[in-house]
Amino acid sequence: MLHSIEVLVQRRRASRHAVDLRCDVVTEAWPEPIAHRVRDLGLGGLFVESQLLPDEGSDVLVEMRVGRRAPLRLTLLGKVRRCELRRRVSERGRSGFAIELGGLAPYEADTLRDALRGLPPPLPVGPRSEPPRDFDFGDLDEDEDEELDACFDLDELTKLEAAVHAAADEPEPVNDSPLSQEEAAMDEEFDAPRENLGDDLQQHHPESTAAATPTPEPGFEQLFAPEPETAEQAAPDAALAEDESDFRDEDTAAADSFEEGDADDDAIDQAFDEVIEAVAETIE
Repeated sequence: MLHSIEVLVQRRRASRHAVDLRCDVVTEAWPEPIAHRVRDLGLGGLFVESQLLPDEGSDVLVEMRVGRRAPLRLTLLGKVRRCELRRRVSERGRSGFAIELGGLAPYEADTLRDALRGLPPPLPVGPRSEPPRDFDFGDLDEDEDEELDACFDLDELTKLEAAVHAAADEPEPVNDSPLSQEEAAMDEEFDAPRENLGDDLQQHHPESTAAATPTPEPGFEQLFAPEPETAEQAAPDAALAEDESDFRDEDTAAADSFEEGDADDDAIDQAFDEVIEAVAETIE
């Protein structure tokens, strides 16, 4: 659990001095020494500024040099008592951990006491800082409810909704002025069907009606009907037809002559056979 690292001056058993000293810290979390800065130093403990926070209650070994003219090397052993991580710049204090020094040997206590003599004066004793009060979310919810009630009045909303429904159910107002009646009559006359319009137009303007009579559009058969042939187009066709008839007559005559030739060949063959038979009988 994180605790505040602010120094509670009323609980001090020994004076502390605001310092800015380099130190090397070794903890159970990191066995190798890591450089830090000591911001608060006293006989009972010290405060180390760091973003690396060891476990609360763990043992810590701090090594540093104290003194301006002849710096003294101190090796202190303590225990972590408080840890705090400041996540915002606006938060008060620094991120780090407070170390309570254990039982110092006589020579260690004398060395630390001599080193503190050459440091700036101790921190002033002031009023104890009060811990921040918990934020009451219930009060915020009540304030929000009051603001919502002030912005939206349920009675006014109900009345407005009823007025809207009443206006929607009412019929449209009728305008009985003479001008509106005349406009309505003109609209009816314009929208009424005029079946005898063609008869009236033909009676008064027969020539314009005849000229304006639309011709029926050609149908599918008329669009694709063959066009009549002219005399020039018909003359080559007639000559071609005569040539075709002549060719047909010649073919017919050739076929007839071929059939007659076949008949003559049959007669010759028959006569030859008769001559051979007669010669054979003579020889016998």
